[in-house]
Amino acid sequence: MRFQLYSQLLRLDLSNDHLLQMYYILYYDIPKEEKELAENVDRLIILREKIKLELRGHLFSIKNAIRESKIASTVMEYLPMFLKLEYLARNTFSNTDWEVCYQKERQNIKMYYETLYNQNISSSTVDILLQQKRRLESLSK
Repeated sequence: MRFQLYSQLLRLDLSNDHLLQMYYILYYDIPKEEKELAENVDRLIILREKIKLELRGHLFSIKNAIRESKIASTVMEYLPMFLKLEYLARNTFSNTDWEVCYQKERQNIKMYYETLYNQNISSSTVDILLQQKRRLESLSK
């Protein structure tokens, strides 16, 4: 079960990274007259950076707790690379515009729901994911 959680959290991390990159691209394309829009995107970037640190810290803890066998250890080492390659293959040529960001945000929040409600996970993981999900949902309103 931990392995499935680790895999889902890796996917959340990749989704978060992709959104973060999209926001940076959009941020630098915002005209100087659009200060309010720039501030909103800046808040999204700051939130995504915080989530990135939280997720990676939690992933590190889970990864260290899972190392039960040599096979599990080997899979854990290569899984992030394979998931990153899959994510790059799917998203490399997607456009970076507001509509795509909105769709990716909705997919990301859906991933939080899937991770939270599809398995037995520790209360600390639930707390972290719920806090992140709430922060993301409050910004999207």
